[in-house]
Amino acid sequence: MELWNIDEHLHCTNYADEASRIFKIFRFGKGEKLEKKSADSHYILFLVKGSVEVYWTDMPKSVVDEGSMTLLPKNTCIYGEALSDCELMSCRLGDSVEFCNHYNLSSLRADANVAAHRVGGGIS
Repeated sequence: MELWNIDEHLHCTNYADEASRIFKIFRFGKGEKLEKKSADSHYILFLVKGSVEVYWTDMPKSVVDEGSMTLLPKNTCIYGEALSDCELMSCRLGDSVEFCNHYNLSSLRADANVAAHRVGGGIS
């Protein structure tokens, strides 16, 4: 599906900025310290690559390996050290997602059906 009206989308106030992004990727080099942070929301953390030694609020030190996924509850403090080069993806939960008033889920479904019928399928 082609994106139309690119300038309009780029200036839309509903696009996420650095503070409001839902997904973020973090990269740490081997031996790099993970700065002590307190979670401002609930997060799902997925270690895409590497291994990390982490300290959590009220939990013993643990090693998290590549392919692991965990929930980081709001107000939990976390810090640690990368045991190897790492990539960590975070997904912030609990915030509402604002849709542009020019496009909504109904429009998305209609556009997806039009595109699917062009290739011989459909979405129910």
